[in-house]
Amino acid sequence: MNLFDQARSTDPENSHIAAKRDRSSQRDKLLIAYYSEFMSSSGTPISDALAGEKAGVLTAHKRCSELLRDGLIKKDGDIPGPNGTPVRACSITPAGISEIRTQGDLA
Repeated sequence: MNLFDQARSTDPENSHIAAKRDRSSQRDKLLIAYYSEFMSSSGTPISDALAGEKAGVLTAHKRCSELLRDGLIKKDGDIPGPNGTPVRACSITPAGISEIRTQGDLA
């Protein structure tokens, strides 16, 4: 079992397929949000929460951690969060841009 599967090892195969598809869809939406921010503001880093808001993904921090782990976004530092506490600020990497273009999501 893949450590990042959201289905249990006892679940049927279709549950594993659905879990991967759902996560992938959220990841794609978030990656596109980082790409859009990069294109519109010369690469200004954004928080996971803002990326999630732009992408319509409620649990963005989980998927953003995966994007970070996979090298598709990079941490650029911290910015003040909604309550003033520092939060991670990331931007898309060249690998992330390449992934979007390879998948045909954006030209």
